[in-house]
Amino acid sequence: MGNTDIIWNIVLIGFMASGKTTVGEILAKRMERDFVDLDIMIEAAEGVSINEIFATHGEGYFRDLESRMIEEVSDKEDLILAVGGGAVMRKKSVERLKSGGILYLLAIDAAEVMSRIEGDRSRPLLETDDSERRVEELLEKRLAVYEEVSDCEVSTVGREPDEVAEEIERDFQVRVLSVHREVY
Repeated sequence: MGNTDIIWNIVLIGFMASGKTTVGEILAKRMERDFVDLDIMIEAAEGVSINEIFATHGEGYFRDLESRMIEEVSDKEDLILAVGGGAVMRKKSVERLKSGGILYLLAIDAAEVMSRIEGDRSRPLLETDDSERRVEELLEKRLAVYEEVSDCEVSTVGREPDEVAEEIERDFQVRVLSVHREVY
């Protein structure tokens, strides 16, 4: 590393319902940093919900918005950033996120996703007759990418968000300390 210009954002990636927003809010409070939820940022910019964006313009349009928002926030400093489950499927987005941050995968399995989203109608990718099968398919499709691009994997299965946030904070502090040792 040896770079003193590292921005040091914490970027939370992972599948829907893995806890990115909840853990991100806790981390931001614990570490006294700003929290940015990319989905909320997109909704604010567009003036409509993610569901409406998908219904009106489709997933491709949404992913383009997401990529533009990543460009916008990735140069900011000291953020806790939560990105949507599909954000890291685009190589350019991953490069931008990694250029100034450490990517933490909040790992989850299909059974846990299903228990967390029961009754939730705000997930446009699950607008299907068999949402359980869709979760399994999407998770299988994305898991290898999540694991490849993440710097650290933290399981959220059966764990409280505070516990997950604490593990991420500890890991982050160790990483920062090791880089400072390299630089100085």
